[in-house]
Amino acid sequence: MKHLAYSHRPMTPVVAETLRWIHGMLPGRLRRPHDGAGRPTWKGRLLVVLGWLLALVIQAALILVIKEVIELCHGVIGLYLDLAKLQLDLTSQYVSATSP
Repeated sequence: MKHLAYSHRPMTPVVAETLRWIHGMLPGRLRRPHDGAGRPTWKGRLLVVLGWLLALVIQAALILVIKEVIELCHGVIGLYLDLAKLQLDLTSQYVSATSP
């Protein structure tokens, strides 16, 4: 029997991964603003604002996708309930027809 090596990696939220990705896209001066490089320019601030807006848009889109998936799951559960009701009706009809 083979032993598989197990390595545990803690789960990180989607928000943290998105912000890490946006942080990686920023220029060096905006990543480390306290290095004494001076105040960021208006272009740098615009990049930061656009990054935050992109993160918010992605989160809103993910929330809408989750909402649709939940509604789909509710529909599937309703379908299974209807099928269970039909099976119960058929079973009760069969029992009443075959009992003396």
